This record gives sequence, structure tokens and C-alpha cells, in this order.
Amino acid sequence: MRTREDHKAMMEDPGRWPMWPQLPLMKGKVCGWMLDGCKNTVFLGNIYAPLMLEGELTYKSIDAILDDGWKVN
Repeated sequence: MRTREDHKAMMEDPGRWPMWPQLPLMKGKVCGWMLDGCKNTVFLGNIYAPLMLEGELTYKSIDAILDDGWKVN
């Protein structure tokens, strides 16, 4: 099981992202992703259908993203 620090370390280091330049995220049943170069932004929707973007959320920090419940998928 991944800890908060594991999720934070992954979000902070795009070089570790398995699907670079995107990092798939989940918040409950909601899909989102981070994009390298778009610091502290979570794009809402399915990473496999980026043309169907449902919106985006901008946070003050990675900690704020984690506090809101987002985790690396």
C-alpha cells in the first residue's frame, strides 16, 4: 500500500512517471491526471480520452492536491 509520502514523491518527480508526460490520478471514482509542465494542476477526466477534458483544478501545492484526496493511480 502506498503512503502519502509515496504519492507525493511520485507527483513531484515527472522523471518517475510511468506514462510521462501524464500521471494518472484518482479521487474516489473520479479520474484525473497531472501533466508535466503544469505545476499543481489536476485535469479532470479520463487520461485515455484527453479531448473530453471535464475541467481542471489548480492547487497551491502538491500537499494541497493530496489533502483534497487525489492519489496516484
